[in-house]
Amino acid sequence: QMADTTPDAVFFNGNIITFDNDFTSVNYIGIKDGKIVALGNGDDYKSTISDNTTLHDLDGKTVLPGFIESHNHFNAVANQWGWIDVGITQCTTIADVLTKIKSAVESQSSELVKDGLKPWIKCVGFDDTLIAENRDIVKEEIDSVSGDFPVWIWHPSLHRAYVNSKAFEISGITEDVKNPDGGTFVRNSDGKLTGQMEEMAAYQMVYVHLNKTLDMSTKRADMWNTAKFFASKGVTSVHDLFVGPMLFNLYRNAFAVHSKENPFPIRVTVYTPPHWTDRPESTGFDPLFLKFGGTKLFADGSIQCHTACCLQPYHDKSDLKGNLLFKPEQLSGIVEKYHAMGQIAVHCNGDGAIEAFIEAVGKAQEKNPVEERRHRIEHCQMVNEEQLKRMKDLGICASFFVGHVFFWGDRHKSIFLGPDRSQKISPLNSAAKNGIRFGLHSDCPVTPVNPFHSMWTAVTRQTKTGEILGSDECISVKQAIKAYTIDAAYLNFEENIKGSLEVNKLADFIVVSRNPFDVKPEELKDIEVEQTFVGGNKIH
Repeated sequence: QMADTTPDAVFFNGNIITFDNDFTSVNYIGIKDGKIVALGNGDDYKSTISDNTTLHDLDGKTVLPGFIESHNHFNAVANQWGWIDVGITQCTTIADVLTKIKSAVESQSSELVKDGLKPWIKCVGFDDTLIAENRDIVKEEIDSVSGDFPVWIWHPSLHRAYVNSKAFEISGITEDVKNPDGGTFVRNSDGKLTGQMEEMAAYQMVYVHLNKTLDMSTKRADMWNTAKFFASKGVTSVHDLFVGPMLFNLYRNAFAVHSKENPFPIRVTVYTPPHWTDRPESTGFDPLFLKFGGTKLFADGSIQCHTACCLQPYHDKSDLKGNLLFKPEQLSGIVEKYHAMGQIAVHCNGDGAIEAFIEAVGKAQEKNPVEERRHRIEHCQMVNEEQLKRMKDLGICASFFVGHVFFWGDRHKSIFLGPDRSQKISPLNSAAKNGIRFGLHSDCPVTPVNPFHSMWTAVTRQTKTGEILGSDECISVKQAIKAYTIDAAYLNFEENIKGSLEVNKLADFIVVSRNPFDVKPEELKDIEVEQTFVGGNKIH
């Protein structure tokens, strides 16, 4: 007996670009039980429908597969709803930042959060290279306005944070603190702590105390609202690239009310850190909506904090190349262990970190040849030609943080990397020529989630000041959309269920204001997402 494929809904009279292997376009799409059951042209759909099929006239609009945001920190976006923005659009001087903190302190009620814990003043976005003083904020400055409240300030990279004396006191951190492996408590010329912390190994010693004060009861709504916000940008699936047991509670809490009738708005894959040693086999929820991916490692920091590990010194600091967060032999051991277990996604910005990871994968693969792991290099900013060839040989993929070209490109050119090396960051065209499958991402909340803006950057390589950085690394509109659809699905072993609009795949698609193949490249960023469907359900 044939399964009944009569669609529940048909969307007709559209320009539906499927992104299948033949890059087919069709006029209608039929959906049943969250999957695609029919695709075709003209009035052919009429022979497939019944009286119960709902019909939607697309009015000639363009339909694309839903976007897959292949590297972001979805839980952190949800966690930071309502935090104080001290980024450059709000504060141009350190005095502005202090004014914001002071008014937050004044409006903060004296009530304790719970268990006698003080609420924290929580800020995001302080960038030392954009603020007028062109330096880091120090704890004595924060102390002058923060009263008896602990203060936390994120750098946009999320590789650096600043706190006041109260935060150190609550965390039991004194002048005697030792730097943990892979992290630094920054000190001034007198050897005293400044309140600045580099990398997770250091700042998590303080963050765990802030985390105790977060109100989980409001977080469920924040997670659902964040998902709807992502959907409004055309995102139907995310890879959340660092979720340990503490953060996974945000998902457990959010998914407790997920059901077939009322599903979570988007689909999530979480990549987990090595320290989560007793991670369960499955998330306990519908794996089409929440599943575990591979293991997430960090090999270095960020270029704009001078903590990315480079093969050559920084342009503005000729004695500094940045360090690996592990010694190479340590990294090799960790890669060997997790290579045996599954996929590894490793954060590498500098070419030195990329080099160390490629070598580690080569050794692991030699000892334990596995058919297809699709290990991923995350951000992959400074990868060079020779490294791309070796990545291809080892089957290593990439997820490029192409927004660096726009958001930091001018400073990479003038400050961090200099006029030559900066041209080659996120070398998408070179990667494509070498046959590397790659995704693009916003690393939200590091930069806002906005796939059309990321694609526009990939196609034009325009910086914030309107300069073109590395024009020979531009890619086509088609390549850019593939990096947010079918190629992003490939990074996650999901190319058979999503990433293109084909029969039996998930009905995740978006209706957009203009056909991206009909606009000038510079107009790509202005295309609007009018509707978003996940499993055939309208989310936006």
